[in-house]
Amino acid sequence: MFVYQFYFIMGGYAAIHYQEFVAFIRKWHAWLGRASLICACGTVLLYFYNVNILHLTLNKAEEVHQPFIFIYDIVIIGYIIWLGLRYADLRKDRLPKFATTFVGIGAKISFGIYLSQTLPLALMFVLLSILPFDNNWFLLIILPFVYVLTALMGYTLSYFFYKVPPFGFLIGRPQTLRKLAK
Repeated sequence: MFVYQFYFIMGGYAAIHYQEFVAFIRKWHAWLGRASLICACGTVLLYFYNVNILHLTLNKAEEVHQPFIFIYDIVIIGYIIWLGLRYADLRKDRLPKFATTFVGIGAKISFGIYLSQTLPLALMFVLLSILPFDNNWFLLIILPFVYVLTALMGYTLSYFFYKVPPFGFLIGRPQTLRKLAK
């Protein structure tokens, strides 16, 4: 419970002291990037520690309410905020139009990606279940590709729902009659 309360309090503090918060993120972004990479690797080590040393069940080993995950979340949220700030700095004149269009559409359908992610995740589960894997290291290596493919499927599905009436309501973007007439 404390973790979620902390995020709300931290978000409120950042909003009240926005200029100072942004200055802090911009000043320490390199540290946040390195710490994010270290913590990301640490999550993998934490999983193996939980399973092999503590002999926790799979559900407990993947529990998000662990002290290390809390630290990881704070660091990665800070780095993602810096990435957003960096994108905002570059989007006007230094990024290709297709990139800013892709992100702009993604902003419109992001909640839809969250809502429709079950289908791409289920598809990936079936696909990975069919493939014969003899070792977990291969799964770990292909994980980034699986993640990107799953995210792109969610993006595509949500974009379809966004554009094709009457499916907009499935992603929280219902098409109105006025919109349909255009």
